[in-house]
Amino acid sequence: MVAVTRYSGDGENGADGTAILCSAPLDALAAGTDVTVREDRIDLIGAPDPAASRLIIVSAGNIRGAVPQQMRFKSGELDPLQQPDLSRIEEPTHAHNVLTVGAYTQLDAVPDSRFFQGFRPLVAPGGLSPFSRTSVALTNAAVTKPDIVLEGGNMLVAPDESLLDEHDLLSVTTAHRDPARQLTWTNATSAATAQAAALAALAMRTYPGLRPETVRALIVHEAQWTPAISP
Repeated sequence: MVAVTRYSGDGENGADGTAILCSAPLDALAAGTDVTVREDRIDLIGAPDPAASRLIIVSAGNIRGAVPQQMRFKSGELDPLQQPDLSRIEEPTHAHNVLTVGAYTQLDAVPDSRFFQGFRPLVAPGGLSPFSRTSVALTNAAVTKPDIVLEGGNMLVAPDESLLDEHDLLSVTTAHRDPARQLTWTNATSAATAQAAALAALAMRTYPGLRPETVRALIVHEAQWTPAISP
């Protein structure tokens, strides 16, 4: 599992979704080989070996420092999808052979506190999480990412829409089944990627004869559109 990503600046290799030194090794390792770098080229060291294939799960990368002013239509109305559509996935998540995980959210609780009176959830249940990047903004994209989305949390919007708040109630808990053994709260695509890794591990333990690429295909195949983000 890879939950750390790097932003490709405008004009850099990778900004258009093509393979680069960060993503090419993951593609090769997932297929059962590796790469070597020769001057300005990236080459495979050998033919892929099905017996050495791996399931590599990578987060799509997070939108950082979101503010309402960056999420508005020209009319002034808040558009939660504007930043995910404009924030391209980060390196090395555009690798073709990895399972890229973005975030959606079903969390819409508003704290029962006077400090949050009048606040509302930014994203409706089933919508794309406001933390999740996508491949929409990739130029000449060779990939469409993320492959799946899992719970990554929501944000609260102030009554005058001047403030966004990442409250714990709208985050993912790492609690044990016993509430007294709660550990912490987490959110965004890292939390979603951890859930995908747990799902893949469960599938591999239950069906040890499945190849890694089969597990990846099953996870993607079994994913379902929510009404809020259906095409």
